[in-house]
Amino acid sequence: MTNRARTFFSLVALLALGTTGTAVTTTTLGCDVVNDAADALNIPIEFDHTVNFGADIGQVTGRAAGQPSPEAASFPIETGAVPVDLISQSSELAANREKVRRLELTEITVRPTSNTLTSASPPLDLYIGPKGATTKDQGVRIATIPSIPAGSTTAVSATIVAAGIDAAQQHLLTFDFVVIPAGTLSVAAGETVPDGAMDLALTLGVKAVLNPTK
Repeated sequence: MTNRARTFFSLVALLALGTTGTAVTTTTLGCDVVNDAADALNIPIEFDHTVNFGADIGQVTGRAAGQPSPEAASFPIETGAVPVDLISQSSELAANREKVRRLELTEITVRPTSNTLTSASPPLDLYIGPKGATTKDQGVRIATIPSIPAGSTTAVSATIVAAGIDAAQQHLLTFDFVVIPAGTLSVAAGETVPDGAMDLALTLGVKAVLNPTK
């Protein structure tokens, strides 16, 4: 082996051991830096948006309200479409709307602001539909609000249907859609038909997931 070759291998050995003779562990940082940059660009936009609607049970039950039901009866409840405009609620979402690849509803809460019901409300399903939709058949069920006790003003959490959120992406990604609450009030024979109404504040926990490549 020549002197030049011996010098070369000695330098390689010193670099591998370090100047103190201790083995050195090398780490490749390139991938980590790239991944960190991608994660930074992929930070979601999150905010809450509240809309209001009412459920007038007495109007649905009509003259039967407050009277014993002579037979089992069902009363369909549809409160009407509630417009939701997310762009007007978040300047950050407005500035990045073209980068959003998915819109999630991470939490849905309902708080009665007034409640004159004479008995507990039935559960209400929530449907997401396109702007202009008026009935649940034009939307996708995305959550269920549990029964609310008579007179209660305590907030409740809706159960979100994950498959419904997936199916509703075509509406959610317009950022301008409607929520349609709907349910069925069932009354047994001999039971007093409920009366009263509720005003409800519906809060959507919104999470917009961005596409970092756009």
